[in-house]
Amino acid sequence: MKNKAWPLIWLILAATIFACSPPPQPGGVAFISATGPVEAGAPTQWEVIYRAPEQMPAGAQVRILFPHPYYSNRPPNVLPQIRNPKEDGYCALYVDGKPTPLNVAETALYPRHLIANARSGGWDKGAELRFLLGEGKTFRFPHAASKNFAPFVLVDLRGDGDLQKAPAKGVVDIGPGPATTMRLTAPAWMAVGEPFGVTLTHFDRFGNPTARVTGPPPKLEIAGGETAAGRDFPPVNDAGFRRIDNVTLDRPGVYRFVAAFASEPNDKVVSNPLRVEENPARRLLFGDPHGHSTISDGAQSADTFYETARGAAALDFAALTDHEWQIDPGEWADMQIHCRKFATPRFTALLAWEYSLGGHGIVYYPTCDATPPIGEGGTRELWRVALGRGRAASWQRLGSGFRLDFGFKPALWETLRTTDAFFVPHTSATTDMGDEADQDDGERIPLYEVYSGHGSNFSAADPDRVPNFASSGSIVRLLNNGRRFGLIAGSDSHDTRPGIATWGRAPPGLTAVWAATRGRTDLIEAMRQRHTYATTGHRSIIEFTANGEPMGSRLITAAPVHLGWNIIGDGKLKHLEIWRNGVVWRTTELKDVLDATGETVDSDHLGPCWYLLVVHLTDGGRAWTSPVYVDDPRTLQLDKFAATDVGGVNEIVIHGKAGTGTRKLTLLRQHGDDGMPGHVGYEPVGEFDLDAGQVNYREPFSIAPGLTTYYLIEERNEKGVFRHGPVALVRYPGAEFVGGNFRFFAWRRGSAANVYIRDLDGRIVRTLHLPLGQKGLIPITWDGKDESGHAVRSLAFFQVHEGDRRTRWRALVRPPEEEGVL
Repeated sequence: MKNKAWPLIWLILAATIFACSPPPQPGGVAFISATGPVEAGAPTQWEVIYRAPEQMPAGAQVRILFPHPYYSNRPPNVLPQIRNPKEDGYCALYVDGKPTPLNVAETALYPRHLIANARSGGWDKGAELRFLLGEGKTFRFPHAASKNFAPFVLVDLRGDGDLQKAPAKGVVDIGPGPATTMRLTAPAWMAVGEPFGVTLTHFDRFGNPTARVTGPPPKLEIAGGETAAGRDFPPVNDAGFRRIDNVTLDRPGVYRFVAAFASEPNDKVVSNPLRVEENPARRLLFGDPHGHSTISDGAQSADTFYETARGAAALDFAALTDHEWQIDPGEWADMQIHCRKFATPRFTALLAWEYSLGGHGIVYYPTCDATPPIGEGGTRELWRVALGRGRAASWQRLGSGFRLDFGFKPALWETLRTTDAFFVPHTSATTDMGDEADQDDGERIPLYEVYSGHGSNFSAADPDRVPNFASSGSIVRLLNNGRRFGLIAGSDSHDTRPGIATWGRAPPGLTAVWAATRGRTDLIEAMRQRHTYATTGHRSIIEFTANGEPMGSRLITAAPVHLGWNIIGDGKLKHLEIWRNGVVWRTTELKDVLDATGETVDSDHLGPCWYLLVVHLTDGGRAWTSPVYVDDPRTLQLDKFAATDVGGVNEIVIHGKAGTGTRKLTLLRQHGDDGMPGHVGYEPVGEFDLDAGQVNYREPFSIAPGLTTYYLIEERNEKGVFRHGPVALVRYPGAEFVGGNFRFFAWRRGSAANVYIRDLDGRIVRTLHLPLGQKGLIPITWDGKDESGHAVRSLAFFQVHEGDRRTRWRALVRPPEEEGVL
């Protein structure tokens, strides 16, 4: 998918201002071929026939789309095109046997889908529209194996823009091709004599697990020449993997296994490393904490998700994290059942859901029982929000009542404070899925997702950074602002293959957790304690300590900091980087070794410091450890620094301890909304001390909705000047629908300004010019139309530019609609 095609989040955030359409009525029947069982990626020609059930006037249309994950699969599937009959994907339309022009739509989640428009005179009742996708067999079946797959047909019968999904006849079961690669997976950390399983998974050329394997089963050996008791793998099962259970090792050490084929001596695969100890005080667990099923916008069922996780992917844990606005109460009950059903002594299913109505993130629960804010009963299908009149919305508890949510984060934090759940931001550094992490409630966020199938959020220097990267939400910036959190990674698997997804633009990530045991309670507690690291899919064993304390720890010392690492690579190691306070502080070249142990000392640290280790493999793989945090007793040590709205005024809470060298503490403030306030442009609010350990400061200045206030602490210290923060407080813009127009509000300083309205695909569809003179909080009216006078069906966001200042893109928050709703 091109970067300009804005992903799911803008889409979900965008369509909140329209009332839910009544249930659509079917418009005719679509007949689809090919059908039957086929091989992934095989050449084909899709034929879709639709007959007009009634007279369809000029302006009526028929659209041909594929399910959402199809468009983002890697390697990319063939997309429809109408430019060149000699190129793959060429599509044509025949109406009653006559060639008829086709259009191609470039939209967010359904790029390059086909549109047939009824011209003057329209289409008569019974008219046959015959779409050929891949005329001359230049199309291909999807690369991802999937059951009951078919394109689907949307129809606007009357030309009024009301799209309906036509019933379809004809689906295809797409199976994997023959095996081309293998992966051998062992657990990462076991006890002497403890039985475990070793899994060999076979993949076709597109990364699908496959049972199409020839030749006799291989033997399981231990790398280095030892034989594992002559164990032969069983035949491969229908899910594409085979497993040897009850393997044991009788002495401590580091082991790697080999699956060796007698008929092909050079055809073998080596496993990830396994560390064996006498009485391990902890376990290293690998999992995928982020993926989707057909409950929301995934390709396959929730059962398939967990069967893959504990089968072909050989994970220790996984979390199905479907989008909350698409989960109905029955589906949530099923998710709780799955959480319990798929749990075994070797595998843990985590109960979770993805908040996707404003700055995406995952909510995790410590048990399989929870009642989250779920969808209000509106549309569930993605295409309705992207292309129709549907809207995404969810009910979220706020105080004693409920508010109809559209990206209203305070409601989320209020909800989480009444539970034992926690929140993990996803792709924190993207303009479309959230770059406002500095406004989040850090107390509810022990972890950040640094990497997923979308790419890296770590820093702007990353070569595979997420599309639409926003440095305001980068991991490095947030750590430099004083946030304390650990790092995880996942796949965001929309092909419903956790751990082995091919859906994303980047390889799927994995999360490693250092937990006391393999049980759910200890797994969740280790995540809360930040004892985690993130990888780009490999299972290297990584230990990183500061003065002997593990990754994720916080310590206070003025003495030298001894940083140590011990790495057992899942592949050859290239080099290591130690980051300190936002820059690469030390680099160690490793020259393609498998293992590395080392130590370095920071003798001159001063003030709060964070350190993390980045591991680079020769094959391009990377890993990021959770930071270790070192406070300095000579400078201010902050336990809490937050800004909240209390009855229309700003309350700043500061909890901590002044350093032995602290001379003066000053609270600074800046108004702005550019997301990158830096440390300039601040004005003093007042001085304070921390003799009592905590300061609750309230200032009556209340800024306009939609504008953010940043607060910073300046510490005058005998060693110099230190800045702590900033933290942010945002007041969310209100909106109302009055007399056919949308009215919202912006804060003005009096100079000329422009208001830009953007649609789901990031296009500016309307510009409103605001004249000189208006100051303060002013209403802005918009008629809901683009520059050509056409209705913008799914409003996304507005942004105000005044001189060199601008707000963030803001969605219009729809006001309460029912009596008793806050």
